[in-house]
Amino acid sequence: MRNSVGVLFIILVVIQTFFAAGETILFSFWIFSAKLEGLLFALKLGFVLANIGGCLIWFFAITTEKDFVLALEKKGLSSKASYVVLSTLQMVPVLKKRSETIMNAQRARRVETEGGLLVRAKVFVPTIVPLVLSSIQGTEERALTLEARGFSVETKSTHLYDIEPKPVDKTLNIITGLVFILIVVGRIVLCLI
Repeated sequence: MRNSVGVLFIILVVIQTFFAAGETILFSFWIFSAKLEGLLFALKLGFVLANIGGCLIWFFAITTEKDFVLALEKKGLSSKASYVVLSTLQMVPVLKKRSETIMNAQRARRVETEGGLLVRAKVFVPTIVPLVLSSIQGTEERALTLEARGFSVETKSTHLYDIEPKPVDKTLNIITGLVFILIVVGRIVLCLI
């Protein structure tokens, strides 16, 4: 994810700099002209993207999926909805691992998987079909496992693992809320001036 935020930032800057409307030309390259207005807009948008991406990367680097979903459940999210969130978060690494296994199996059969865009497009269908079928099979297995564990029973669920907020967490919540309110009020005041 870290690399994708950087790549998106670079693509955004290049496209906005060369293709956005503007009058101040910084330099010209072949048939393209880099414009100052496009560059400034791209940097503004790119830093917003980098901030959001950085916050998400940081959050999921220090918080496990289990803690995140348990906190959501404690705040009132239903157990079924929290299971959907948890399984979605856990499916990304599982699908990545399965796709690597399928690609290795294709290489073992001497199927060309490395190369240009045309070669990769040709390998896409033989790779995606087993991935989708194995995901469907895994979904059925998870559904049977949940039913065996009494997931659909209408009683209050219990947890083997629990998290409790510490006093420092409550203080940080209050400080963060106050800072957010100050930022919103500050933006409103700046817009009115």
